[in-house]
Amino acid sequence: MHEYEDTLAFVAKIKESSEYQEYLSARAVLVEQESLWYQVEEFRRRSFEIQVSQDYGAYNAYERLVDLKQEFEIVLNEVDVKRFLEAELKFSKLIAGISDTIASEIEFDIGFLE
Repeated sequence: MHEYEDTLAFVAKIKESSEYQEYLSARAVLVEQESLWYQVEEFRRRSFEIQVSQDYGAYNAYERLVDLKQEFEIVLNEVDVKRFLEAELKFSKLIAGISDTIASEIEFDIGFLE
């Protein structure tokens, strides 16, 4: 199956990207700081839950995210945390861009998601 091999080759290219390498490097620095990593994971988990919760409303979610950022303000101002979150965002944008390109280049109706 050529598609599988091609996919693995494409994944290898993604792993070589500067975005992915920076993400791995920044994550490794935080993982070594166990307490800080735990707090970052807690922030990320709670942020994700707010963004996908059933009661998701633009205002409600915004207010909850503002409150969460205030709660984690000290952690979020750590240099290593900022580096990690920025790297994670850049890598996430890369993956989202790839997904968008795939979706736009093939005939696969996902209009119901809009």
